[in-house]
Amino acid sequence: MVQDTIRIYAGRQLSGAACTDHTKGQTAADITIQTCWDADGLDLARVGIVRESARLCTIAARDPDLIRWASACSRDGYVPAIVQQVWESPGGGRAAVLR
Repeated sequence: MVQDTIRIYAGRQLSGAACTDHTKGQTAADITIQTCWDADGLDLARVGIVRESARLCTIAARDPDLIRWASACSRDGYVPAIVQQVWESPGGGRAAVLR
């Protein structure tokens, strides 16, 4: 129980830091924060922006094939099936993802 509480608290701290700092152009941070920033950066194609690889944080996100794939998914409005299921579930909706 205590370990679960610590994990939840740490997760909230990390996600809070990721949200607070995501527009500052940083690339050095905890791997969880880097992953959040990369996900956000790779999804910018939805608004016509393809992030330069040097502005991404992780080696995986800098891969040109991954950038092309993520950009295409973003432009096409691709929603993974598991996310779609949550959005369509009773009490779901996009707001459910943020709970």
